Amino acid sequence: MATAAERLNRNTDRDASKPQKRVVNGNIPLGRIGGVEVRINWSWLVIFALIVWSLADGVFPSQNPGLSGGVHLAMAIVAALLFFASLLLHELGHSLGYCGGRLDYLERLPDPDDLRSKRVALTRRGTSAIGVIRDAVDEVEAAWA
Repeated sequence: MATAAERLNRNTDRDASKPQKRVVNGNIPLGRIGGVEVRINWSWLVIFALIVWSLADGVFPSQNPGLSGGVHLAMAIVAALLFFASLLLHELGHSLGYCGGRLDYLERLPDPDDLRSKRVALTRRGTSAIGVIRDAVDEVEAAWA
């Protein structure tokens, strides 16, 4: 039976002490935040341009007709940057949760059917949190009723 590394076609006989060649895959490295490597794909630049264009040419001029085109463009750039910053923070939250910032609500267990993946299961603390969350939702629903 093949090992998980062999099934993933990984090179198992490489020297781990030597730096490995980086594969050119269209990602632009931005640095590291909290030990997590941050990269963006070139397609984000296209999406950024489309968001800026749609906001600067359509949304902001119709909502703020008294402002100049330069102001609309500046507003669109700031809005697009804030949008992408929120995506970055969201994804960093996922990454940092797996890199040591765990709250012990979930645990990752080996999947006996597929050695490459993990199963996510609730811990005792996670199970008890469900009751607390249900009580909080019931209180909110009662207050809104």
